[in-house]
Amino acid sequence: MSITAERKAALIKEYATKEGDTGSPEVQVAILTERINNLTGHFKDHKKDNHSRRGLLTLVSSRRSLLDYLKKKDESRYSKLIAALGIRHFFGGRKFRRTVLSVPAAAASRNGIFQQAGWAGPAEPTDGLSWGRIAGCFGRMTPPRKPPVVLPMARHECG
Repeated sequence: MSITAERKAALIKEYATKEGDTGSPEVQVAILTERINNLTGHFKDHKKDNHSRRGLLTLVSSRRSLLDYLKKKDESRYSKLIAALGIRHFFGGRKFRRTVLSVPAAAASRNGIFQQAGWAGPAEPTDGLSWGRIAGCFGRMTPPRKPPVVLPMARHECG
């Protein structure tokens, strides 16, 4: 479950910002990500190990705090780090989702938002659909619900 000394040294060497750097946010996040990945592999075999699951949640929380700090201080370092580690699957964080969800799909494709986000976009966008309905990563891709059809009840004669 823990990482070896050799792997830790390799991570420090790879993500260090200068010689002898072991405490920068990049190095700490890289080490925490490695530990998180090891623990998630552990949970595939041991589904009911709730004591280790609590430790995993602590690691995730620590990593989230470090990433928030790094994003606040230098957003370019933050985006470079999450791209290198592959730990974010959406396009740029909570703020980006909030702003883009309100943009209609046709306007988004005209403005190049799909291309900036790395997604090709819909084949033929329509102004009626929002980003969240087209891109399945923000919600289920379901058509709007139709009202239920109410059939008249048949009268049964008793007697």
